[in-house]
Order: sequence, then structure tokens, then C-alpha cells
Amino acid sequence: MSEFGCRCQTEKVLKHLLSKGIISEEHPCGLFIDSGVLLENMNEIKEAFPEPFFKHRYAIKANPIKKLIRFIGEHGFGVECASFEELSIALESGIPASEIVYDFPLKRKHDLQFCFEHGIHINFDNLQEMEMGYNLYRSLESEGKVLRGSIGVRINSQYGVGAIEATSTAAPTSKFGVPIKDTDYNELLGLFAKWPEVNGLHSHVGSQGIDLSSMVNGVKFILDLADRLNRDLHRKQITVLDIGGGLPVDYKSDCSNHMPLHYAEQLRAKVPRLFSGEFTVITENGRWVVATSGWFVSRVEYTKIAGGVLVGITHAGGNMFVREVYMPSTWSHPISVYDRDGGKKRDNVRTASIAGPLCFSGDLIAKEVPLPAFEQGDFVVYHHTAAYSISMYSIYNCISAPPAFMYSVKADNGEVDVCCIKRKRNVSEVSGFWDA
Repeated sequence: MSEFGCRCQTEKVLKHLLSKGIISEEHPCGLFIDSGVLLENMNEIKEAFPEPFFKHRYAIKANPIKKLIRFIGEHGFGVECASFEELSIALESGIPASEIVYDFPLKRKHDLQFCFEHGIHINFDNLQEMEMGYNLYRSLESEGKVLRGSIGVRINSQYGVGAIEATSTAAPTSKFGVPIKDTDYNELLGLFAKWPEVNGLHSHVGSQGIDLSSMVNGVKFILDLADRLNRDLHRKQITVLDIGGGLPVDYKSDCSNHMPLHYAEQLRAKVPRLFSGEFTVITENGRWVVATSGWFVSRVEYTKIAGGVLVGITHAGGNMFVREVYMPSTWSHPISVYDRDGGKKRDNVRTASIAGPLCFSGDLIAKEVPLPAFEQGDFVVYHHTAAYSISMYSIYNCISAPPAFMYSVKADNGEVDVCCIKRKRNVSEVSGFWDA
């Protein structure tokens, strides 16, 4: 197993950042994304599902930085959006409407009309929403509007929860999807019967902490349901299967876990018709696409010994890593320590805690863990942090979100190229959020 930071060449890049002043006492932190690793991750998904009827969509919620989304779009992925704001970000980032999936669980008429008129794929969350959408669709149709795009319905198979309940979406009581065991099949059939433009089913059983067999079972369930609906409708109406995302990341390894390949192998063995070309198949991975491509670095501003424990005060805590601070037993990231010149520290390991900048005592990204002893002016790096970090940023204490950068390392000469993809907002911009 390779040492953390090898795949993203963190030490080499950090030394470059320090030499250029991109990271310094004045600019003490930032999120850095390796475009090469990002492409490797995307290509693993495309190689596992190479058939042209597979349509891969990146879940914007993982990291909604516009230049990142544009990069992902330029390399063959569309996007999945879970709010109208995310949808706007996708369009502003150059993603064609035809390559967008809209999964917001609280859709309003305005959202639906926009999607109907622009050809954006919609997945309805529940039967009430679907009924409202049907009435709107027919009303717009009667007005002579040209309506485009495909329409699906999210189904909750109610299989159960995975290792992380909060991110399991196929629980019997989940907020997501049509709960199939609590739903009258004839009511569902009736909605499909009167609305032949609805041609898709969607399943997503969870994100992280979900084993592949559960994900495969969810896919098989909607394919079987598609067969039943098509049979009872006496027509081939369901032609799109959205199998969601949720591929788990191995946060304990610096190497790829090749999860897309393993997932595809299980699907080919247990749901072979998925690969027949009979259906258009949509995937919606976010975490697996970006998480391992990025790392966050913060300068250690101050240190102290408290109760015999070395404590470092840094720029990242519950502001940048909300889940990790509030649910540390479930969510964590590998941490490395670097000296003020960017050299990796490995020796003199002792019990240490790393604190963030927020004004509450639980703002600890690491609590009493073994780490190489750090000093004031050193740096800590949190690996595998390009997903669900900056997208979940908390503005508690009104601290501005850090800047983000994308970089590449040339294979022939090792030259590092860095560009800013999101600048840090200044104090007046942060203050403006609270204006009337």
C-alpha cells in the first residue's frame, strides 16, 4: 500500500505552492485537486461501463465549483443536480441541458416547467409530486409549449440501511422515493398509464457505507419493476433506468479501490440485461469521482500542550469538515504533517489533536490520535477531501470559505501547473450575505 499523498504527489506540489507563495503565512490554507487523478477516476467509470447507452452524470452536491464542473463536462460526463441552484450552476458551467438529471426532492412548478421546456431529465420523488407534474405538463401542452426531455420516478425498494444510516436512502422509512411496499401498485400504474411520456425509473440505495450487493439488488429491483409496468401497460414505456451513484471510497488507502470495475462485474453477473442495450442507463456518482483527487492543507498557526496532548490550531474544523467534526466515529480523513518547507514528517510520533477555528470546544478534526509532532508554522494535510468538504462548508462564525485550486504534474519533467478555480471571498462579500 502506498503512503498517503503519493498518488496526488502532495509533497512535491506543496513545496511548489510554498515556493510560489500560493500557500504562505498570508495565504494559509486551500483545497487542491489533482486533475490527473480526477481523470483517472472518471476513466475508471467509463471503462467499467463502456457501452454507449450508459450515460454518466457527476453529482454536483459532492463539489459544485464551476470550473471543476466545466472540466468534468469537457471530459465526457453530464451532471446530476439536487436543487434548482445546482441546476443553474450546471448550466452556467457549460453543461448541456440534455446531459443534466434533476433530482431535487422538493420540486416546485417553476422548476418543473423549466426542465420540461429545456429538455432536462427529471426524476419525480413521490406520487403527489408526479401528479402535480402531470397537471402542469398537460397545461403547458395545451398552451402550445414545446416540451422535451425524459421523465423518471424514483423508487425506494425499502431494502434497509447500510453501515451509515444517515446516508442510506433505501431504509423502510427513508425520505426519498416512492416507498414501494407502502404504495398501491395500481395507483402507480395508473399514473404511468395516463402519462406515457414518463419513461424512466430511478434507484439510489445510498452513498458510502453501502455494500455492492445492496446496490446491485436495487438495480435488479427497478429492472424487474420496469418489466412489470411495461407488461401491464401493454407497451414498452420504461426505457430509461437511472441506477444512481453511491460507489464507496476507501478513505484508508491512497490507491484506487477499483470499485466501478467490481460493481460492473457484479451487475453483469446478476443483472445482465442492463448491458443489453434495451435501456438507456444513467449513473450518478459524485464522491467516487472527486474525493480522492483532492487534499486540503492548513498552516498550524499555534500549538499548545493541554492535558499532556499536543494541540494544533488550524484553519479547518467544523467549517470545512462538518460531518467529520460532528460524527467523527463515522467520517474521518487520513492526516499527514509537513514541516514549514513542505517536507513530510514521519518521526517523533505523539498523541495530538488538531483543532479548527470555530468558537466551540468540539471543533476538532482529529482528537488524541498519533501524529508526528508538529510545530507552529508547520502544515497539516487532510487527504481524500475533494468531495463533501467545501460543498458542505459552514458559515458559522462568518469565516470565509477557503480558495480552491486545480493542478497537474507533467509526466516528462515533473513541472507543476496550478490554477485557481475558486477564490476566497473577502470580508465585505461575506458580510454582504447578512444584508437585508
